[in-house]
Amino acid sequence: MTSVVASMIKSFGCKNPMEYKNAVKEIVQGIILCGLSRAGFFSKAVLCGGCVLRTFYGLDSFTSSMSFLFKDPDIDLSLPYYLTVVRSELNANGFSMTSEKQETAFLRGRGFPGFSLEDVASKAVDSSSPKIPHVVSAVSSLPAISAPTANFSYKLKISPNEPLVSGVAPDENILIFFEVYGRPASGATYEVRYVLLPSPYSVCVLDLPSLFARSVYAILCRPEGDRFLWHAVYEYVWFVSHSVSVNMNYLNSCLEHNEHNGGNPVDKEAALENLKAMLELRFKKINFHEAKGSLRPFVEDQEQLGLWSFDFFESITKKLSAV
Repeated sequence: MTSVVASMIKSFGCKNPMEYKNAVKEIVQGIILCGLSRAGFFSKAVLCGGCVLRTFYGLDSFTSSMSFLFKDPDIDLSLPYYLTVVRSELNANGFSMTSEKQETAFLRGRGFPGFSLEDVASKAVDSSSPKIPHVVSAVSSLPAISAPTANFSYKLKISPNEPLVSGVAPDENILIFFEVYGRPASGATYEVRYVLLPSPYSVCVLDLPSLFARSVYAILCRPEGDRFLWHAVYEYVWFVSHSVSVNMNYLNSCLEHNEHNGGNPVDKEAALENLKAMLELRFKKINFHEAKGSLRPFVEDQEQLGLWSFDFFESITKKLSAV
């Protein structure tokens, strides 16, 4: 273990083996990002998902997934090369890594069944107002809505070369799911963020409104029991509590599944009311007992999960705003 990694572990102030394991997982993700940055990966791709919120905004939830988007659908990205770079970076910091390519079909899924265009229209503030394009058409033909499917997916098994801390065995694998989506939807906004440890590097990430749009997209499209769904619901609470607005043009583009359509602007006010109605219908169908049980190992403040219910999500959804 390098002195930098030892210092990073100490900074977490862990009190039990689970906290140590989550801390090591987060440190490993930082090392992976550092290696990718040095290799120029972020000139071609952008980091998205809960890893951004945890790393740069202090979300009190850990994730095993690292998700990326191509900046351009025509980019030729050699993932085996970048995984070799990541392996070297991990080795330099006292970790070993093996990678296993995953079938991406397991990421496919359907959103909640059985809500109609009439359901949305009846809940909209003004049923005669323009509705968000393609959200409405998607609602009226739900089989057209599917969860996003990664073009490339790898399971990374990472282990320390020597004991790190008590409770984390040297031969214990840290699992990271490394996923790249190769068809970027239009309308997203990027920004560059900087990190100092394990050594200074920069990362291109989706901005907060665009991240919120992806979380909403996951809530609408991911099936029950999908690990992405529960994390997206947790992130939803964080976004609303931090007064983040949804990037509605990007959400619309994601739902269209016509990724380079030019990102036609939408009527945000009408779209927002429609979206609120859709989310309320979605939250009615979520098994919150299952969601809370699945999230507990990843969440620091578990008391807040006790509030989770349809009434809670219906209430906070009224605070939703769009940009």
